[in-house]
Amino acid sequence: ISACLVGSEMCIRDRDMKKRCDEIGVPSATIFGSEGSSEYRIERTRNLRKYKLRNIIGIFNYHSYLYGTEYKQEIYPPDILVIDDASDFETVRNDFFTIRIERSKHDKVYNDVLQVLLSHSHLYPNLKDFESRTARQSDVELVFFTHATLVWSVLRKHVSELMKDDSFRFSYDRNRDYSSSLLIFVSEDEIEFRPLLIPEGSLKMGSVEQIIFMSATLPEEEFLHKIFGIKGQVLMIDENSLSKDAYDEIRTMGKRLIFPLEGADLNESTGKEIIWNLVQLHNKVLVLANSNYDAMG
Repeated sequence: ISACLVGSEMCIRDRDMKKRCDEIGVPSATIFGSEGSSEYRIERTRNLRKYKLRNIIGIFNYHSYLYGTEYKQEIYPPDILVIDDASDFETVRNDFFTIRIERSKHDKVYNDVLQVLLSHSHLYPNLKDFESRTARQSDVELVFFTHATLVWSVLRKHVSELMKDDSFRFSYDRNRDYSSSLLIFVSEDEIEFRPLLIPEGSLKMGSVEQIIFMSATLPEEEFLHKIFGIKGQVLMIDENSLSKDAYDEIRTMGKRLIFPLEGADLNESTGKEIIWNLVQLHNKVLVLANSNYDAMG
C-alpha cells in the first residue's frame, strides 16, 4: 500500500510528521520541490523511487504534492492520502487553479480591462472607485458571463507581455484549457480568474481510494463532496467517535490561548487588555511561551 502525508508549508510541521513516523517505526521520507543542491536532488530522486515502489510513506508539503502531481507526474497518486490542515490545503489548491493579473505588475492590462467594463458601469458600481484607487479593500466585482469575452480579448491582446511574468505564465499554462469555465473577479489590486468547479482530474485525486482530511475546522460532509468532488462515502470522525482513553488525551485541546512572549507585551496596557478580554471571552487558559525557534536560538 502506498501512502502519502501532505502538510502545510511549515518545515516544523513536516519534520514533526517525519519524527512521528520514526517513533513508530514506519519508513518515511520528506519529499519537497526539485530545486536545490545536487546532493539534495540525488536524495530526492532516491526517495521518490522508494515512494513509487511503496517502500516508504511520502511526506510532502502542499506545493510539492500539487506541482509534482500536475507537471512531471513525479508523484503517483497513493492508495491512501492524508491531508493535514485540510482547510489550508483547500486554499492552496484553489490558488493552484487561479490565474491572477496583479495591477502593480501589469497596470496597462488592468486598466484596459477596466475600460472595457466601464461601458457597463451601471452593472459594476465599484469600477469607478477601482479606477481612482478609492475603493474599500473588501470591494470586489464579479464579471457577468456575457462580458467575460471582453476581458479575455484584452488578456489575449497582452498575452506576450504577460507571459514574461513567470507567476502568470505558469498559472496561465496550467489553466488555459479551463478558460470557458473560469469566473472573473476584479478588485482594486488585481484581476482573478477562478474555477467554478475544481478540475480534480488533473491532480488525480479522484483515483485515490482513501483520503483522510485532518483539521480542527472540517466542513460538513455535503461540503466535502462539493469542494473536493468526492463521490464515495465520507466518514466523519470527531471527539465523539473516540474511545475514553483517546478522548482523555485530547480533551484539553482548544482550551489554551497561546501567545509568544515576544508578541505579548503585558506591560503595555492596551495589549494586556486585549489579551485578557480574549481569555475571558473564550474561557481559555492563557499560556505565554517562546517559540521553538526562539527557545533554540
